[in-house]
Amino acid sequence: MNAFSRAIDEETLLVPFSHVLFKSAFLQNAKAITERAHEVGAMVVLDTYQSAGTVSVSVKELNVDFATGGSVKWLCGGPGAGYLYVRPDLQQQLQPKTTGWMAHEAPFALTPSFGMRRDHAFSSWLARNSGALRRTVGIPNN
Repeated sequence: MNAFSRAIDEETLLVPFSHVLFKSAFLQNAKAITERAHEVGAMVVLDTYQSAGTVSVSVKELNVDFATGGSVKWLCGGPGAGYLYVRPDLQQQLQPKTTGWMAHEAPFALTPSFGMRRDHAFSSWLARNSGALRRTVGIPNN
């Protein structure tokens, strides 16, 4: 067990780490780190920005709780496209703290259920979107 894994203990809540380190190209053992985190009840955020497109990455095989990255590096995409993977069994359990207009089930409806009234709780309209889009931030672009 390396120093990174030894630092994960029962007081650890979240273990965010890069799959590939950008300065050295070192490929971290994501499976071992994830297993150690789960042993102590911690969740894992795997940053795949440097690894996706260069090495095989399976969020299912690694059993990570979350994975994030972008398309600019080795996926050869354009700027502005990022992604967030949330393990399926956690998708309904975890509620986002911050979202945007496009997180609503019907973002162009602009009805009172959308949260236009002061007495209508923000979380009540947000909960209506049950899919991954409820984590969407921002507004539509023309």
